[in-house]
Amino acid sequence: MDLHPHRGGVRGGHHGLGGTLVRAALDDVRAAGGTVVPQCPFVAGWIARHPEYRDLVEPTR
Repeated sequence: MDLHPHRGGVRGGHHGLGGTLVRAALDDVRAAGGTVVPQCPFVAGWIARHPEYRDLVEPTR
């Protein structure tokens, strides 16, 4: 999954929207039995701050 919830540099007025989008997307990935490769720094940081989602990160080869 390619996820870039913070693209465009939206500032102010939407605090927490990126996190809400990441959480929903990761919940969908989990339900489908998938994994993610977090290439977006925002997504990678969000997962690092939410250890309950770390199991979704595809192991490095």
